[in-house]
Amino acid sequence: MADSRPQAERLLEKLARELSKRYPKAAACLRDDVARLTAYYDFPKPHWKHLRTSNVIESNFDPVRSRTNVCKRMRSAESATYLVWALLVRRKSHWRRFNGYALLPQVHQAMINKPIALRKVA
Repeated sequence: MADSRPQAERLLEKLARELSKRYPKAAACLRDDVARLTAYYDFPKPHWKHLRTSNVIESNFDPVRSRTNVCKRMRSAESATYLVWALLVRRKSHWRRFNGYALLPQVHQAMINKPIALRKVA
């Protein structure tokens, strides 16, 4: 966890040097992806915690997964959809507010004005 982009880039380069001894392809991949790995530094600092994790999404699908795995098979697609919807609505009561939520309009405006470069993954 680096406090700034330059510090994160230095740490990533150090890791790449260590990896290059035994895993040169992994080191090359890491060096190619430094810009994407540090992209969250473009956002306000209160948002970094949320951007570095996918737990916000995954934690909501854990109860869905556990209920649907028990059922094994649903009678119809509508019953499966209803079950997933009901579980997510119930989970919604436990959600907490996004850190720095007041900054979201500014982030949205900045993202509209900045084109995002996507790389096609093989």
